[in-house]
Amino acid sequence: MKTLFKLLAIAFIFASCEDTEPIIYNGNYEQNDTYISFSRSVYLLPIVQNSTGEVNVVFNASTVTDTDRVYDIEIGFPDNSSAANPATFTVPSTVTILAGSYQGFFTISGVDNDLVDETNKTFTMTITNADETFEYSDSLTATVNIYEVCPLQSDFTGTYYMEVAENYFTDLPGFEAGEVVLAEGSTPYERVFAATAYPGYGGSEEVIIAFACNYLNLGEKVASGVACADDPDDSSLTFAPADLEDRSAYNTNDDSYFEMTVIENSTSNCGGGPQNTIIKFTKVN
Repeated sequence: MKTLFKLLAIAFIFASCEDTEPIIYNGNYEQNDTYISFSRSVYLLPIVQNSTGEVNVVFNASTVTDTDRVYDIEIGFPDNSSAANPATFTVPSTVTILAGSYQGFFTISGVDNDLVDETNKTFTMTITNADETFEYSDSLTATVNIYEVCPLQSDFTGTYYMEVAENYFTDLPGFEAGEVVLAEGSTPYERVFAATAYPGYGGSEEVIIAFACNYLNLGEKVASGVACADDPDDSSLTFAPADLEDRSAYNTNDDSYFEMTVIENSTSNCGGGPQNTIIKFTKVN
């Protein structure tokens, strides 16, 4: 087996590969620099088939002020076929962090309009008027993925026993086997839980399950913070959503057992290539 080690790095307040870390609040803006960021680097906007959907977004600051702070939001699109159709979503033009508060909130609304299907379509949100003299951020942009969903007929929440069906590395599962608690995420079609990646090497990571019509997938990439000695700097073994044709099916009427297929080692670390890995979930209570 390849020699693994846990990556060591300076932890910036907002540093993250896929998702923003919790903010370290440091009080008055006149005494401390202000770090700002979206609460997540990727948001999922599930739209119910022939209907609508929404996702709540949080914008964070590490200090408070005695006046409202208003930030402008600019929408962007990738220059390829994955770009979302502007007719399928609405985003406010600004987000406000009220005086005395560390956070601002807004809602992105989505509508099917016969333009949304199971394929992720993407747009970005960028804060454009941060004050560079005292406001800092690793990234002022977040990505939003739009996709079609069908109403869930079972809860898919509670305690599950989770285990990897087949290890990528001999005697080392991608996630530690054991009980995990699935809870609703930012939308009714997300389930989130904490799991230890590569036990003995990695730490606890948040994992998002995204339910669509008849199929489910990993909601966003999970960087393990674990790498091999000859890997590039700042690179780690990463789990990514499965390709559309490789997703796991599920029974919306039965949440007692389901599987999720993910791409393990999507970054081709440790001298190996990507592999589809199946994670099994059996409901405990």
